[in-house]
Amino acid sequence: MKQRKFKVMQSAESNEHLDIYYVAGNVPASEINEAVYAVFCVVGQAVLDRSKCFISGDRTAAEIAGTLGSKWVKALMPLTDEYHKMASSVQIVVGEGPYTKTHRPAFICVFPTDTVFEQMVEWEGVMSLPKNKQHTFGCECCQDSFKNEPLKPYTRRHQPKATNPYSAAFEANRINKKFEVIGELRRRLSPEGMRKALSVLAAARQWENNRQKYRMALQVMRRRLWKDYGTDRYAGPMPYDAKDFEYGPEIWKQVDTAYADMLRKMFCDMLNAAPAPKWIHVKDYVQVKDKKNLIEKLHGRLYVTNVYARLDGTGEKFVWMANVVAAKGREWQFEVDRLEPWEEPAKPKKGDRKQAAGKDCARPAAKTKASPRPVKAEAPVTVEDRLRAALRRQFAAAA
Repeated sequence: MKQRKFKVMQSAESNEHLDIYYVAGNVPASEINEAVYAVFCVVGQAVLDRSKCFISGDRTAAEIAGTLGSKWVKALMPLTDEYHKMASSVQIVVGEGPYTKTHRPAFICVFPTDTVFEQMVEWEGVMSLPKNKQHTFGCECCQDSFKNEPLKPYTRRHQPKATNPYSAAFEANRINKKFEVIGELRRRLSPEGMRKALSVLAAARQWENNRQKYRMALQVMRRRLWKDYGTDRYAGPMPYDAKDFEYGPEIWKQVDTAYADMLRKMFCDMLNAAPAPKWIHVKDYVQVKDKKNLIEKLHGRLYVTNVYARLDGTGEKFVWMANVVAAKGREWQFEVDRLEPWEEPAKPKKGDRKQAAGKDCARPAAKTKASPRPVKAEAPVTVEDRLRAALRRQFAAAA
């Protein structure tokens, strides 16, 4: 199998605990298994380069994950290189880049790094990959004493069990699966609602070329169907498609044209009531208006990664949202009405800076109030003091 079809990259978000390998871009559903297998081949080679191997030649993942001689001796001692270490776990992401969080990846899984070859064998079984198309790794034995030991390849743990063609339980399960969705629909909708269920799909087909509008149209129209004909107020709308009605009665396969036209008009009115904002686009820089009301203060400019519409809490109108990325890489979601175009803050001139600095330096020192001196209390004048003063005056006059 040629693995160059998909470009496998290691994410910059990898750390000492988790290595992230991904295949970015829009991967079709029919090629997801092949893309995941391509990542397994890259991770397996990285583990093999950092391990001790006791077999030689071009070997499959099942042989590398197998045992030699007895079940206690493995063909590979993984991650023994002390100078080129790998994280203890590996994450595989297929379908979207690691920095794109607007949509969920088509596939994501995490497993211990030292079990990559076992996981790869299990995935070959999921793909039903024949042995002649399985990827092989070039191995070189590091110890001659194991060269002649018999090799027992790894055996898949999740082997499919053959079904008994005469099992009544299997036959009942096969029949029930045909009516699994339509049976739940019948429980949640009234008889009139079941007769109008396909009208929802017919009405939404007008926007099937626009993936985002088609998804929103189905969401809005199913809400309306459940509002009109729902029987269980605690059970909300559920997804379904035309294939679910394949084994239903003919009366449920009819399309009510009047009801479909009403749904189309309702959705068009909602779109017209919430036109797309013209001032904001992807790759623009914006800022938040009401920063004081945020739990975490967002200062500086924000980079717009996506602008889209979604239903509000009532399900009766659209609000426009924007995904923005802050300077440190964190992503936020805001209503467009809470954002405004980014404006560079005015920079002070050189003269203003010097004047402001001079004002700061020329601040007068705070005046301190002098504390009043304590006044000594005068002693009271006695009779003896008066007599002494009179005698002094007489002596002074006689002299």
